[in-house]
Parts: sequence; structure tokens; C-alpha cells
Amino acid sequence: MFGTDGVEINAMVQRHLHGLTNEALRSGDVDACSHLGLAQHYVEAVEQDWNSRRDPQVVGITAATPYIMGFTPELRAAAGKQFVDVGIAEEHAVTFATALARSGAKPVFGVYGTFLQRAYDELWHDLCLNDAPATILVFGASIFGTTSETHLSFFDISMLGGLPNMHYLAPACLEEKPPQAEAIGF
Repeated sequence: MFGTDGVEINAMVQRHLHGLTNEALRSGDVDACSHLGLAQHYVEAVEQDWNSRRDPQVVGITAATPYIMGFTPELRAAAGKQFVDVGIAEEHAVTFATALARSGAKPVFGVYGTFLQRAYDELWHDLCLNDAPATILVFGASIFGTTSETHLSFFDISMLGGLPNMHYLAPACLEEKPPQAEAIGF
């Protein structure tokens, strides 16, 4: 029924269980939660923001993964100085976001959860201890992965949850997106 490599099983589990609320799981209504995932919602919000209101204080930051936030080559060109790709340097991205926030900007750092662990010290010492108002969008947090165990990301909540001045929001789907996200345009 399923391939021995688990690909079909993984695809089936993601299709039917990823992003479902507790109520949907209890009721068995797998369509109770929008199939528009949060990541896609954030991508669309970024595109809308850059194409309409374009807040000059917002700076999009990525660590060599601009596509997870919807920054296509065209959108990166349109954003100009308001988009910064620091390369594979999550530590620098967090410190950079902290400096921008402390200077009055509204940094939004998009990062895969599995790579955020590289920046734990910077999250603690730079961002949190300075109570800097930066937004970090964590993508790919899940026990389901398409790659090996080195790229699974299921420690983000436990890693970030105890940091001072860190408000970690982890909605399961778009319907659970908290009102706080509206404050940053998402």
C-alpha cells in the first residue's frame, strides 16, 4: 500500500493531519481548518505589504532562504534596502534584527526552525535581554520532514519558550493565527 521509503505515508500524514486544530482532530472534520497554511499566508501578506502599504520601517531579513517568506527575485528587487539576505548566518540575522529594532525599525526575520538553533545565544543575549521588538517567523516547525533527522524542527517551542521577553506564538493553522500577528501586518 505504501512505499518502503515512507514517502507516501509522509505525504498522506501531512495532507490529512498537518495544521489541524484539536477540535478538528476530535471531531474528525479534517476540513475544519483552512488548507491555506500559515507559511503561505505569510508569503501572501509579505507580497501584499510590499505591493501596497510598504511600511518604510519594515525590513525583511533572511538567512539564505528568501523564498520561505515569499521574496521572489522580483520582490527582492522591489524591496531594495528593505530586504537583507545575510547568507547562511542566522546568528548575524538575529543580532542585525536586534540592532534594527533598537533603532526604531520593524525587522521581520524569516527562518526555518531547524536553523534557528544556530542563533540561540544571540536570541538570548542580544534580542531577549535587550527586549528588542523584532518579529521572527519560524517556518517548518514539525515532526514531519522531507529530509533526514538533521532537518526536522521540533525543539523550537521548548528552545524559545523559556527565553525572557520572548512571546512565542505557535498557531496550528490560519484560523488559530493570533490577533498579535495583525499588529505586524500578518
